[in-house]
Amino acid sequence: MNVLRLGVDVGGTNTDAVLLDISDRQVLASAKHPTTPDVTQGIQCAIQTVLDHVPHTTDIQAISIGTTHFVNALVERNRARLDRVAVIRLCGPFTHGTPPFVGFPLDLKNLLSGPCFLLSGGLQIDGSEIASVSTAEIESACDKIDTEDIHAVAIISVFAPIDFTIKQEEHVASIVRAKLPHLNVVCSKDVAHIGLLERENATILNASLLRYAKKTVTGFQKAARALHLRCPVFITSNDGTLLDCAQAAKLPIRTFSSGPTNSMRGAAFLASLQSDISKESALVVDIGGTTTDIGMLLPSSFPRQAAAYHELCGVLLNFSMPHVTSIGLGGGSIVRQDSHSKRVTIGPDSVGHRITCEARVFNGATLTATDIAVAAGRVSIGDVSRVAGLEQSMIDGAQKAIKNMLQNTLDAMKTSATDIPVYLVGGGSILAPDELVGVSRVHRFPHYDVANAVGAAIAQISGTIDLFEDISSTPVSEVRKVIEAKAIARAVASGAAPNRVSIVESEVIPIAYTTGRCRFYVKAAGDWSGNAVPDEVDDTDSGSNPLSENVIAPPSTTSDAIPGETFSLDSADSVLSYKPRVQDNQWFLSEIDLEWIADGCYVLGCGGGGSPLHIFLELREMVRAGEVIRVIDLGSLTPDALVGWGGGMGSPEVSSERLLGNEYNEACADLWAYLGITKPDALCGLEIGGGNGMINMITAATKHYDIPIVDGDFMGRAYPTWHQTTANVYDETGRGLNLLPSAISSGDGNVMIMTKAKKDTSVDVSLRAACVEMG
Repeated sequence: MNVLRLGVDVGGTNTDAVLLDISDRQVLASAKHPTTPDVTQGIQCAIQTVLDHVPHTTDIQAISIGTTHFVNALVERNRARLDRVAVIRLCGPFTHGTPPFVGFPLDLKNLLSGPCFLLSGGLQIDGSEIASVSTAEIESACDKIDTEDIHAVAIISVFAPIDFTIKQEEHVASIVRAKLPHLNVVCSKDVAHIGLLERENATILNASLLRYAKKTVTGFQKAARALHLRCPVFITSNDGTLLDCAQAAKLPIRTFSSGPTNSMRGAAFLASLQSDISKESALVVDIGGTTTDIGMLLPSSFPRQAAAYHELCGVLLNFSMPHVTSIGLGGGSIVRQDSHSKRVTIGPDSVGHRITCEARVFNGATLTATDIAVAAGRVSIGDVSRVAGLEQSMIDGAQKAIKNMLQNTLDAMKTSATDIPVYLVGGGSILAPDELVGVSRVHRFPHYDVANAVGAAIAQISGTIDLFEDISSTPVSEVRKVIEAKAIARAVASGAAPNRVSIVESEVIPIAYTTGRCRFYVKAAGDWSGNAVPDEVDDTDSGSNPLSENVIAPPSTTSDAIPGETFSLDSADSVLSYKPRVQDNQWFLSEIDLEWIADGCYVLGCGGGGSPLHIFLELREMVRAGEVIRVIDLGSLTPDALVGWGGGMGSPEVSSERLLGNEYNEACADLWAYLGITKPDALCGLEIGGGNGMINMITAATKHYDIPIVDGDFMGRAYPTWHQTTANVYDETGRGLNLLPSAISSGDGNVMIMTKAKKDTSVDVSLRAACVEMG
């Protein structure tokens, strides 16, 4: 018996549906239907069209839906669909300078932020506890949460993704559920990977959507039942694999980028049906009604993933998403010609789903990219006579602009100069030329216009493992095999057919400055076995909002930004006209100054120093609270002035999770006390690269010691070891006299001062040994 799958993809302009025969690998039917204000209705209409090609709906094994419902709720800042979130962070004495929501855009922060609690708990990188969970603290937090209009609680513990034995987050979740059974509770380890703030951000966004997600997923199920379909309903995820309805209702954030992923996976499937296409990397260009998404398809038929950290809706996240670049080019993009230069431009604004009434070929008054394609003879749709009078210079100029836009973006996505193939998908692909520079061949496969729905139909079941493992006594290759076996087992447990599962991603990531441990990231994926899956969605307390919440709402026109906020430089002119505040030979740092310094430190941190992001966010919070950070020139100090210097030491993997507490201030204060001074005349950076380029600013701010920062550092970039500094270069004794005395603090009770060394290299070695012992 043939295995049939229904694939659906909901876009901003159209809702596409396909009926796929998985066993014979062919598309049986496809349909496009305008995305309706009530999105569920559009899905039903598109599905009904393809169902006319099926004698018996019982032959359909599953429905897979790719949806933009949840990400659109965030993009639109839709108050009707988003809940305020309370946050419980288990961190002990660490991370307090960068509280929850610290990196959120102000309007989104004001929309979502609930009460936040930084409490006892958290783990070190070796799995030991920073501190134990305090039940009394958690219960007290619950009492405060209960007094506010909160529907969701996010629980985040330092190094939660490697907590397999103590299970702090799970323990706290059980307490919260017992005290507040009517609230949704989300643990960060279920949402994203290593990287505390990014995982916390993802957990907060996920929690804010839970009530809406339950209602929406239930609506999808009801739509299927209304069409007399009794098969399971799946939702496609960011990485091209399937979530059952229960999973999607709990983890709506995993659907955010399913659209681009479906397009790339669908393109790979359509390419595989062609006898002359080899399995190689290719660029997939998905041209829709408003935008063009471009991504790299790997030989595994899965998209290349984005960097470890990426931004969505202005929020930094770290869960799996495809590496996609979007440009403002689509079938509805508006075409203009400058009256003086005659230069033709395309977009980025678009008529979008209104193309069927606003484009000229559809008797509208707006010249769109689709009109250009019709005028150029690339396609025949609508009333061709409506564009017959266009000047050839306008047609040629528009086609040249489209070609340049695509070629520039394709070149940026390539990782080598070698020509590679391009797979065109999406209804707007009629805009693209047949030849592009840097492209070996441009392909338009049959059914290219519904490739996104094809990708939804073929989505697989996956299992992912992301953890730190000991490699001191076992070869990396053997540890990797064990973890790959666990990933396969996890995929099978989630519903994949055991004989169809394979490893699609396997990465070993060394941990800087440490030995004997590595991070392993492994993903296995395979076809769904066809066995029963959880299909019940807990719709209790999903709110009083009716199913009509699926109606697309216009973006909010109100702003929640802080009144008087002026730190938005959104043009080249505003950047060039910006002037730092300098008075009395002192530079008083603003948010913009801090942001630009952080960018420079990131570039110069190529040799280490950790990311400056968390330091920047802590400093920005200080400046927003009215604290002052001053920078002075070295020449303004007296010859006998005492200048303090130093920085953070250890693995960036630790600093990405166990964010800075008070350890640097504590080390400075204890060293100054040892020297018999209250504070130095100024502070200077150990290195300008990475977080160490800015860490002294925290200590120097008026919130702490009110000390000026010297405009300079002791490395000129970031080097790996303490003795690779200017101060040590000028010490001819070779015993590190300019490096000592030095103090090191763990931040949770341990402080050590080193006063002498046999040779300069011993200083770094000794302090790093202490650093490892301190976690």
